[in-house]
Amino acid sequence: MKNLRFLSRLALGFGIALLVSALASTILVGGGAASVQGALGLAGLAFYFATNKGAFGRTFAGRATFYYATTSVTALLLVGAVVAANYVAVKKEVRWDLTRGGIFTLAEDTVRTLEGLREEVQVTAFFGPADPAHAEVKELLDRYQAKSSKLVVDYVDPYASPERVQEKGIREGGPRVIFASGGNEARAGEISEGSFTNALVKVLRRGEKKLYVTTGHGERDTADQGQRGYGRVASALADEGLRIEKLQLTTGEVPEDAAAVLILGPEKRFFEPEVESLRRYLETGGRLLVALEPGFSDPALEKLLGDHGFVFDQGLVVDPLSRLMGGGAAIPVVQTYADHEVIREFALATLFPTARSIAASGDAAPRPTVIALSNPSAWAESNLDDPQARYDEGEKRGQLGLAAAVSRPAGETEARIFAVGDVDFASNQYEGGGGNSDFFLNAVNWLASREARITIRPKSREASRLVLTEADARFLNLFSLNVLPMLILGAGLSVWLVRRSK
Repeated sequence: MKNLRFLSRLALGFGIALLVSALASTILVGGGAASVQGALGLAGLAFYFATNKGAFGRTFAGRATFYYATTSVTALLLVGAVVAANYVAVKKEVRWDLTRGGIFTLAEDTVRTLEGLREEVQVTAFFGPADPAHAEVKELLDRYQAKSSKLVVDYVDPYASPERVQEKGIREGGPRVIFASGGNEARAGEISEGSFTNALVKVLRRGEKKLYVTTGHGERDTADQGQRGYGRVASALADEGLRIEKLQLTTGEVPEDAAAVLILGPEKRFFEPEVESLRRYLETGGRLLVALEPGFSDPALEKLLGDHGFVFDQGLVVDPLSRLMGGGAAIPVVQTYADHEVIREFALATLFPTARSIAASGDAAPRPTVIALSNPSAWAESNLDDPQARYDEGEKRGQLGLAAAVSRPAGETEARIFAVGDVDFASNQYEGGGGNSDFFLNAVNWLASREARITIRPKSREASRLVLTEADARFLNLFSLNVLPMLILGAGLSVWLVRRSK
């Protein structure tokens, strides 16, 4: 008799546990396992009731009834709270990105672009449900859609719709996500936020602007993919709708359709007529970016820049503190910026390898704004032949300017100049360091009056991924939703039975 009572209570406990587990499984994952659990739970309850018929009256008439009722109400409230929390989570899609690199958080550039959408953008993703990349594409596009209702996404199964594959010329290894709006179309080259956002920016732009890069003086080549070249930032500018063309000033004036002229690290002096051509260009509202390396001297060009308030120092900026930040003594790391539109909300460090300092002349009106400053521990090394750099009396010391900008009225328009004491910072070798690429792109966009593109662009971010097989997923599902709750409830029931038997 005593054993039967023990078994009936055991059946009651596990019956309740199985019913709760079945309810949780039904809400969270569904499937046939929940039905089996429910049936076993009901069988346990039936066994308890069948073996305790005589005890019902005493049970419900006694003081224990109050405790049973209280416990039941508490359990129901707990289950209700869990159900409500899951319902809200599903309906509201609340997300927290707890990854170290914030890989599930869209970059500022992406968010700003999406929030600025005024017209509908159709996204067609040629990924079927069975495609291994389908989940990754959908997860990324879901984040885009959460920021803008103007983004309409259509998933196409290439095997179910071969005619659409043929219509769009989709290939197995080629781009399979197409952005379209207002007759424009752009394809994302890869499954990444950067690629998707670039395609979105491309499809939204109306018309291209031209950038002219001077040649003939040993300037860096925007088509060069080597370490010294500017191929990567040139490609990024092209993605943003800025078309680059080469310019030989000896042939005449700056073209009228120039959004800006870039002088990227010349090694030979400009001829006087070339400088005069630049002067006339600025007088009519031209936009000019000049990047000069230490040791380069061009009196005519420096005179032109000096007339607008820029003073280039010949010394090499040395900062011992930069070693602690991952740079080198001759690679000053900039973390201090002035208040200027080019570095609006800019919170990234930039590296300037072998740079010279820039100051603003006190006679200029308006004066240039020195927007990038070295650490106070830096100085301008004047003896460039000495391999052991050290501070000598008379050398400039403290926070040295490495980039400056000015805008001034020019007739009915506005001339703008952006000067940098380094050319390597945006080369293929260093453009990926810190915020170098964004710094350069923002400066060019400011010159071209494209303030909307002054932003922090998406970076490639890596995450530690947990790859589960189907068997692993089933085990985790069974363990977390069934075994673990049963173990907890079983432990509680055991404690209760032991205390009841005393």
